[in-house]
Amino acid sequence: MPQTRGGDPVKKYNPIHEFVGFVERLCKAGGTVGQALSVLARDGEDKWEVQARGMNLFLRTRELLTMSGRLEANAQVLDVMRNAFITPDDCWDTNVVPEVDAFALTALRNVADAEDITPHLPPVLGTAELDTLQEALEEMRKMLGGATELPENVRWYMLSLINQCLDIISGGSIDFVLLRSITLETYGMGILTSAHLKRERRGLFVQSLPRMVDKWFLGFTVPTARGIAAQTTTDFIGD
Repeated sequence: MPQTRGGDPVKKYNPIHEFVGFVERLCKAGGTVGQALSVLARDGEDKWEVQARGMNLFLRTRELLTMSGRLEANAQVLDVMRNAFITPDDCWDTNVVPEVDAFALTALRNVADAEDITPHLPPVLGTAELDTLQEALEEMRKMLGGATELPENVRWYMLSLINQCLDIISGGSIDFVLLRSITLETYGMGILTSAHLKRERRGLFVQSLPRMVDKWFLGFTVPTARGIAAQTTTDFIGD
């Protein structure tokens, strides 16, 4: 499970472990796919939402394997695990959960701890770090709310990214891989957006930007983090 507020900021959250655990619990539940998804449901979740949660973990796992050059070697295992819970709605009550070989689960879990996976994982932020990030995001949201000088599609997109980050932070558990990804995109967009803000907003906005990323890059300087973040950004604003 993702860590919650107060987690040790030194540890790493690894979605591969969570994905393997998700599939293991699904197989242990057994029965039809629909029945198994219901067993894994959290409070208020329906079967579609459980399936979406599993698919999100699958995509995060696939992304990490791709980044580390391990996707091809593990593609077959991933396909088997994905097929355990991805099935058309009208088949949920007839298709049974397929068996997933225990060796495959163990192999993928071992891959999760490989040295070439670890560098791609974000740190788990504790309460203080999350409070700093939340405060910076809320300040930026407030400033952008009145920034009518920006193109409307840019302002709307920035606000959408900020709201996604705040929703993740306020949730019961936090997917730090997803939070870092959206935070970096927000930061990169903020760099491009800041030059187009009115002077009275620009200074405070620029001050808020480094507070969004410095905890994600404990071993990097802020300028380095800025370069990494900017690479993830779609250029909505011209020079």
